[in-house]
Amino acid sequence: SPMESVKVDAAAGTGGLRPPQLAAANPMRIVPLLVVLIAGLLIRVAFVQAPGYHDDMVLFYGWFRAIVNLPLGQIYAHVPDLNYPPLYVVLVELSAAVLRLFVHGPPSDAVLNVVFKLPPILFDLGGAALVYWIGRRGAGHSFALWSAAFMAFNPAIIYDSAYWGQNDS
Repeated sequence: SPMESVKVDAAAGTGGLRPPQLAAANPMRIVPLLVVLIAGLLIRVAFVQAPGYHDDMVLFYGWFRAIVNLPLGQIYAHVPDLNYPPLYVVLVELSAAVLRLFVHGPPSDAVLNVVFKLPPILFDLGGAALVYWIGRRGAGHSFALWSAAFMAFNPAIIYDSAYWGQNDS
């Protein structure tokens, strides 16, 4: 029924009914989420220069060089051990394009560590924000914030992407 899609907004002082999208939460409620996300980013940045899982990092370096030097349509034919889906190849290509803006010549291993670990780190934090958004819609601000903090500060997720260098976190 039409009445199910509206909420009473007594806090706004209207005493009337408003659609849920107009009964917005206090905009200051986003500040704690931003603090959680920024703190999660800072924790991950502390681990970004860790060597990562050696065998995978060597494989990633090789893939990176191949992806940068080959046309997109030829990558899988010339790199038989590349067993990641095409979206990964596109993300590596985008990372290489950004890298070219800042680094001229072959990048060092330290720079490549950042190139490989930054996308998973950003996706980790995007996942925490998504958990907040879904939780807020279903269970409210407090539950959503705790859920996002669980994602942002989960040691297993931090270790997997920021320390170990895996992109499947």
